[in-house]
Amino acid sequence: MNDNKYKIAIVDDENEILTMISKFLNRSGKYDVSTYTNPIVAIDAIGKTLT
Repeated sequence: MNDNKYKIAIVDDENEILTMISKFLNRSGKYDVSTYTNPIVAIDAIGKTLT
């Protein structure tokens, strides 16, 4: 069985939406969720994880 977590980045301008989706995905324990309200910050963070 694969114990690796899938990395997910969620971008939305509403914190309530980010919290709801993040909590839902984290329940399974299969995902490493990062949330962002600023798309430029999200792109920068994603780029850093790929290098």
